Amino acid sequence: MSCLLGLLRAIAPEIDARLAPQVRGLFGGFLSAYLPQVWVFETDDGTVSLTIDRAGHAAAVAGALPDPDVRVVTSHARLAAALAPRPEERPDKHQRRALRRLRGRD
Repeated sequence: MSCLLGLLRAIAPEIDARLAPQVRGLFGGFLSAYLPQVWVFETDDGTVSLTIDRAGHAAAVAGALPDPDVRVVTSHARLAAALAPRPEERPDKHQRRALRRLRGRD
């Protein structure tokens, strides 16, 4: 669970940076109608919750919070791969081939 918690805590500042200005901006009234939100991620390794408050600030906590808005149930490897940082540029042909080999698809 610590791996998943670490990944969610790593992306929480990015969520803050993108969402908080929007809540205070032109469409803030529309967005604030959907906040606060609680997302619960359940994997075979554990459960982690991601909360977003009315101001658009995100925080990751261990365990499941009551009455989540969204519940994601998947394998730990799949969720960790989806949350892992991505390169800014698309890999070239040789890099994609090496990635496919690492993933066992080539």
